[in-house]
Amino acid sequence: MIVRLGFRRPYHSSLLVLGLALGLLGCARTLAAPPAESTPPSDASRLTPDFRGWQGLRVIEQVGYPQRMTAADLDSDGKDELLVVNPRQARIEIYRHQPNPPDDDATAGSDRPNELPMAPDIERIEVGLEKLPLDVIAHDLDGDDTAELLVLVRMPNRVEVYRSRSGVAGYEKARSIDLLEGDYAGRDALMLLETAGERPTLLISMSRGIQRLPVSLDEEADGAAARPTWVEPKQTINRADWWLGDLDGDGDRDLIEWTSEAERSVRWMPRVDGRLMPPQTLHDELVNQAVVFRGASGAAEVALLGGVQSGVLRHYRLGEDEPGPVGRRQVLALDDPAQSPWCIVRVEDKPMLVAVDPEQPELNTFTLDDDGWQAGPTYPIVTDVEQIVPVTAQPGTLLLRVKDAAHLYRSQWDGERFTYPTRMHNGGGLHPPGEQHEDADSKPEADQAMLNLGLAGMTTWWTRRVGGDVVLHQVHGPSRQSPAPTVFTGLGTKVKEALWLGGDRLLVNDQYARQPKLVTLVDGETKIAEPPHLKSLKTEELRLFTTHGGELRLGRLTEGVLQWLDQDLQPTDQVMLPEGARLAAFVFDLETEDQAWALQTGGQRIHHLAPDEAGILRVSQTYRVPGGQDLIRAWDPAVGLLLIGRDGLTRLSEGSSRKLELAQSIDSREGRPSGVREATIHRLFANDVTGAGHEQLILVDDLRHQLTLLDAVKPESEDEADDDNETATRLEATLSWPVFEDAKYPYGYDDASMGGEPRRLTALDLDGDGRRDLALLSHDRLILYLGETP
Repeated sequence: MIVRLGFRRPYHSSLLVLGLALGLLGCARTLAAPPAESTPPSDASRLTPDFRGWQGLRVIEQVGYPQRMTAADLDSDGKDELLVVNPRQARIEIYRHQPNPPDDDATAGSDRPNELPMAPDIERIEVGLEKLPLDVIAHDLDGDDTAELLVLVRMPNRVEVYRSRSGVAGYEKARSIDLLEGDYAGRDALMLLETAGERPTLLISMSRGIQRLPVSLDEEADGAAARPTWVEPKQTINRADWWLGDLDGDGDRDLIEWTSEAERSVRWMPRVDGRLMPPQTLHDELVNQAVVFRGASGAAEVALLGGVQSGVLRHYRLGEDEPGPVGRRQVLALDDPAQSPWCIVRVEDKPMLVAVDPEQPELNTFTLDDDGWQAGPTYPIVTDVEQIVPVTAQPGTLLLRVKDAAHLYRSQWDGERFTYPTRMHNGGGLHPPGEQHEDADSKPEADQAMLNLGLAGMTTWWTRRVGGDVVLHQVHGPSRQSPAPTVFTGLGTKVKEALWLGGDRLLVNDQYARQPKLVTLVDGETKIAEPPHLKSLKTEELRLFTTHGGELRLGRLTEGVLQWLDQDLQPTDQVMLPEGARLAAFVFDLETEDQAWALQTGGQRIHHLAPDEAGILRVSQTYRVPGGQDLIRAWDPAVGLLLIGRDGLTRLSEGSSRKLELAQSIDSREGRPSGVREATIHRLFANDVTGAGHEQLILVDDLRHQLTLLDAVKPESEDEADDDNETATRLEATLSWPVFEDAKYPYGYDDASMGGEPRRLTALDLDGDGRRDLALLSHDRLILYLGETP
């Protein structure tokens, strides 16, 4: 459907329309040069000295309050078309410039101030859709110089491809591709397009992760290649917006996302050898808005608005952190790894992390190399897996604990895959021949129960109740002989937990018991003790620590201190942090004798501990690390230290990591109009408004409906210049103007009830004259600023 917008129609009604007409026309006459209230930098320092604003104005009525808008040259004629996604009307609206508009003498006169300026040179083409559209990307899939429209729809979730064989006006649906189940997530762009690979690939933002979809027009030739897949690792996250940009300056477009979660507000997925790496957190404080834009150097830069200090804009570039013993961070995103089942296993002489998928019975695999964690294939497993532990004595062997199962399950790497888990009888052949607990299978299933499964150092252990006995199985690493199962007799049928404490000792909890029991085996006889000091003991406080010599030492982590325990579980010494700091986790430094690492409660600091002259461990160095809840040392030395957080694992090792470095801090005084005492930065846009080849920031003051353009400016003095970066620039206000005024729109906005208008902004060359035009969606209008008046 083609709609001519040059017809005669007085848009009466609201003061809203009057304000847009009068306020915008007034602005259009003054924006040819920088407003008097702004102080532009000198032409010598400006990177776009020819840009001075816009000369023309078009205002077009919008029905349906659309939220998304983009620009593309659909027919390769050198002129951009504007695409507006209108879900309420179930259509994509295409606006294009007509070089020879139809004659129409209808113009707004002084006697008709409520009449909008006409737009006879703008044509609207409506592409009707069967489903509700949410986003659109234009890309030429078949090389015929006419871009196809890739439309994201819902109910059901699909990507629909629209193709035109007769120019911009002839779009028809060519094919539909179903997506995987899930909910879309994001405030702005829901789709991104990758074009560097063999075929164009869409990235689609979902609440459970990111779906990847290769697209083409050849449905028959695609086959399985066009099916959507999840980008691993999948992770539930409140993604607000995302961008593709070269953040590290290596020529590849990385993925950067802004989330509404404080501990991971800005995350970066670098691209290595064409694949996206697991996300790394670059900013761990809540912000009101994040924007990624292409800077003057060509690399992506980051702008963060608000957070702890409202109305303050911070401009960042990617830099390098200080090197240190735990300075290199390799992150793997996982949902709540402190509670979800995962482990490190060695496969084909390389470390591999395996994790149970939280939504389906699958085993996700990740390998570790110099670039970080790499997602591998997935393998089917049994349902309801609660715990997974490796058998260090048999590389590639996994033991799985299943909910309510009386036996363990075992899976093994057979050279091509992990086998489907099978039930393991007795010791499963992991003990020396003839040393199994043979009476296990003679008991009915109801008289057996799986109690505990764990890994301490290189020893895999588990406990089972068989009738009234508790059987302890230990499988040591490849360098030590594993003992026969140890049987603790006469403990009863109400045992629900039996924690191994090293040697022939167990801490046993009975159902409904008020305190645990200390059970030992002395000369083959089971001894049970219930000393009073065990009443306050919780089993989750106990941990076996691997010392520098490979021995196991029992400790209790309680109330922010670590207590070393003797055979009777009485404290003999303790480790604590200075100045009232609380200790959250502790591991021995296996590379240096008698030294250790300690994680401080709060997860932001890790301390290196060394003994003083009296042999007491004290803090020798402190390092800042990403937030974590626990710190462990993997049994595989190739992995080393692992910091466990709420949203993933971080491998800590010698070296350095990338971080955001503050380049500039901007407050609301930047671009503030004269006579205005207070101004606020409420929102940001980023776009190449000036045509300089890089993007500028546009600040939005929603109380005054004022837009301020920040452009890259070279430092004018040597003091401002960065000796290490010859291309370093600063952002300075070059243009500021009101979109509409409350004098024409008496809405009575305040900070609590104001609306965000204009809500969308994009720059384009609508008429092909080489000057940048600007499109705004504001209220129920599409506003077009033209670089030249036709």
